[in-house]
Amino acid sequence: MIQLRLSNLRALFRKFQPPAASGRAAGFWSNRRVAVVSFLAALPAAWMLEPLLPSAAVQSEARKEKPAALVDGEPIYASEFLPQIAAKIYQAQRQEYEVKRKALEEVINKRLLKAEAEAFGMTEEELLRQEVDSRVPEPSDSEVEQRFVMLMFRGGGQIAETKEDVREQLKQAKLEAARQSYYRMLREKGHVKILLLPPALEVDWDPGRVRGNPDAKITMVEFSDFQCPYCEQAYFMVKRLLEKYDGKLKLAYRDLPLQEINSGTPGAAEASRCAGEQGKFWEYHDLLFEHQDEYGEDAFQMLAE
Repeated sequence: MIQLRLSNLRALFRKFQPPAASGRAAGFWSNRRVAVVSFLAALPAAWMLEPLLPSAAVQSEARKEKPAALVDGEPIYASEFLPQIAAKIYQAQRQEYEVKRKALEEVINKRLLKAEAEAFGMTEEELLRQEVDSRVPEPSDSEVEQRFVMLMFRGGGQIAETKEDVREQLKQAKLEAARQSYYRMLREKGHVKILLLPPALEVDWDPGRVRGNPDAKITMVEFSDFQCPYCEQAYFMVKRLLEKYDGKLKLAYRDLPLQEINSGTPGAAEASRCAGEQGKFWEYHDLLFEHQDEYGEDAFQMLAE
């Protein structure tokens, strides 16, 4: 039996509420009931990073590092300002990665093309013309007409390009697509393995709420709300993933209560915290999702029994 002490947990649970949003974010939350499930990927908005703030242990570790600044002799550490700009830093790192990835692929393509051309006994441009460019069909009149009309509508009935300009644009687009397809074939043929990895966003998670093999190399961090219908759908999908990749994958659960669903009354997440204090989080987690249409204080107590 799980003893529920909802009133004692309300203050604790408030820190897991997402901060008030403004602008587009506010409209998003007010108009839609959505579940946010993150699989160690890019988080879509800066306000979602509040649950990711460093733990006390991480902040303590940061004190061993050199300060970033001194104010009247008092140190300022990176951990004091980095969490607030984590989303911007990640976006910048992602842009840097995309630039590097594009440059890397260009170098790979040139090396593979040179080797292929030498094998055929011709120059690289001759190889491209023979194997790629010569096989690309000319844009049809209907394609040109459709593109021309689309550009005209975009321009409010006016268009600077002629139909011949449009034809040339379509031809160049087809050539580029064909060459990229040819390069992909060369990369497969050359057994290319790209070791440059995209930036990872470190996500703090609660080791007390982890399901699956704790030593699994892949950690899936789920941000969810017990009272969200879309999260209920995700629950069954994640459950199947854990069964399919048993031993290779572990799930870490994080609370992301949706304010429009949680009206301030004692909620399912608070009840799950009570169960977690008694070592029954996952058992209660499953019951909450499988009986989502029965929520209420009485129902929470009934499920606990």
